[in-house]
Amino acid sequence: MFGGNLYADAASVQQTTDGGYIICGIGENDKATGILDSLMDNIMGKQRPLLIKTDAAGNKIWERKFDRGSG
Repeated sequence: MFGGNLYADAASVQQTTDGGYIICGIGENDKATGILDSLMDNIMGKQRPLLIKTDAAGNKIWERKFDRGSG
């Protein structure tokens, strides 16, 4: 499963030079990092930019959820 246990949505998939794939989209953050972050989640939602790298078989190599506004 990509994006954790919460909502995730791919917007773009590109094959990489090593035969794997890079997937760009949005995913829900599963925890707030502070009071301000919790407040912003309540106002704007928990969605964050999401980037995932897979191998050629589609197995996840790494995943990165970015901070709000860094898309």
